[in-house]
Amino acid sequence: MNVLFIAGTVIDDVKFDFILNGKNVSISTFRLKLEDKTVVKVIAYDNRADYCYRKIKKDDKVMIYGYLNKKYNVILDEIHIFYKNNNFHNLLFQYNLLILL
Repeated sequence: MNVLFIAGTVIDDVKFDFILNGKNVSISTFRLKLEDKTVVKVIAYDNRADYCYRKIKKDDKVMIYGYLNKKYNVILDEIHIFYKNNNFHNLLFQYNLLILL
């Protein structure tokens, strides 16, 4: 499993849907633009999907801990939203945080 930490800007609204006849109940997806202009698709399931749909908006700056699936989409495990008064925000986006373990 490829574990990763990425930070970027949400470039579209979060899409939310329910899954029928599956292991997971709900799914949300959104795209994230990294500092180097790379765009990745982020997928969240169940409680994380609900959280993303309620809290994440277009143009939010976020840091994500997750892993890559076979299609190179990011499966979200944890997410942190940076608000404008957060001091860590400037440091994080000054350096493109992308760590693959």
